[in-house]
Amino acid sequence: MRIHFICGLILSVLSVTAATFAQEDLQQHYQSAQKAQAAGNLAVAGAEYNLFLSDALHRIGNRRATVGDFEKALNAFEGAQDVAPNDRDLLLDYIRVCREGKQLEKSRTAAEKLVKTLPANAKAHLEFGLTLAHLNENEAAKKELEKAVALDPNFANGYALAQQLLKLKDRDAASTIFAEMLKGLGDTAELHMNFGRAYAQAGYPEQGIQEFKLALAKDPEVAGAHYSLGATYLIGLGDAALNDAEVEFRLELKMYPDDFYSLYQLGNVSLSQHKLDEADRYLSRAATLQRRNPDPFLSLGQVYVEMGRPTDAETALDPATPAIVR
Repeated sequence: MRIHFICGLILSVLSVTAATFAQEDLQQHYQSAQKAQAAGNLAVAGAEYNLFLSDALHRIGNRRATVGDFEKALNAFEGAQDVAPNDRDLLLDYIRVCREGKQLEKSRTAAEKLVKTLPANAKAHLEFGLTLAHLNENEAAKKELEKAVALDPNFANGYALAQQLLKLKDRDAASTIFAEMLKGLGDTAELHMNFGRAYAQAGYPEQGIQEFKLALAKDPEVAGAHYSLGATYLIGLGDAALNDAEVEFRLELKMYPDDFYSLYQLGNVSLSQHKLDEADRYLSRAATLQRRNPDPFLSLGQVYVEMGRPTDAETALDPATPAIVR
């Protein structure tokens, strides 16, 4: 039967990463299907094969999305939906991956259908709200996120609503949500980091800076705090805060020497100061850490142009260049 070939193929693919995919339950569905088929119980066999296929394709889709291969991820999700069209968790992940893969109309259609089917499901309203936010339908997004919070006032729902309120320039309402989170979840460095990112991304650098400083006061070694503080200095104050930002990036690297973002920012700061050897060093290291990210290569190309190294500049700016290893 063709179904045996398909299932066997999926098992062989998943066996390479069995720990990642928790393969045991997949094998259980497959073995149950084989036993039912051998016993002549074709209805149970068909149901078990469908569970196997939908679960396996679901996991493959999530795995593909994790590495940014959204075309194959969506193909896997759509294949899974062919055999399990009413699987809630599958639909929720499909909505999210459509959104991450810039397939916003697909995400909207699936999310709208799901909230009508499951009006009391907070996750469905959360995903619908996030999709509407990406479509810049901001008032509609706010309403969906408010429904999610009313149904389940957890961190993810509250934080998404606060971000949307900041996008709508309702800073007071967002700040109220953050204050409630501090009371309910505890005054931690991680919470202040999240609040700082939300403020900075929404165009409130002063509040972002304050939150990152509070995070460092709670935990001087919290990962990303010095980088985020430096980046927010640049966003909010520009070149006037260049020296302060540089200090923060260096502090981040002192604790976390392989932090890509601090290396990249220091490379650009050095480039702006015409410290070309220093810029080359930082950007080359950043390029080795994220080989598929074009940003450090673009900056390296500019460095080499200014250094009078046209061959190196051409190599750095070539889209096929995988990395520059020093």
